[in-house]
Amino acid sequence: MQKHSTTFFHQDAIEPLLVKPVDIAVADLPIGFYPLDERAADFETHAASGHSYAHHLLIEQTMHYVKEGGYGFFLVPNVILETDEAKQLIKWVTKHVYLQGLLSLPANLFKTKEGQKAILVLQKQGAGAKQVDQILLGEFPNSNDQKAFATYLQKIRTWHKDNLQ
Repeated sequence: MQKHSTTFFHQDAIEPLLVKPVDIAVADLPIGFYPLDERAADFETHAASGHSYAHHLLIEQTMHYVKEGGYGFFLVPNVILETDEAKQLIKWVTKHVYLQGLLSLPANLFKTKEGQKAILVLQKQGAGAKQVDQILLGEFPNSNDQKAFATYLQKIRTWHKDNLQ
């Protein structure tokens, strides 16, 4: 539609991918369990027992294909860092990437609190990347409040200018 050259790959996203490293990756991750425990065992974010969360494995997999200093932007469950299963994910994050932001999307966009999502911003270590002093944390205001929404976006732009440039 945008007249860009596009290549599609039909494969299990947890298997080794047929793509070259990228500067930026963006993904709306499926939530649930990955059923192939033997394959999941190759990932640092796998569960100690039972099935692993697919979204944890996909974050790790995606960032593996991001160049040093590059970014991953993920739509994730709002409580991604608060679950019992998050321990392995947090351990992996502190070892391989920088957590630069976690922004909860407006609550009015979701039917239930359990269904709420957030934008997770990760930066792969290396190539001059560094952990920001002030991680971008917050919750977008109600999307119907245009003034508050615009003000919040301006705060994000200011944070970006002060921390990532």
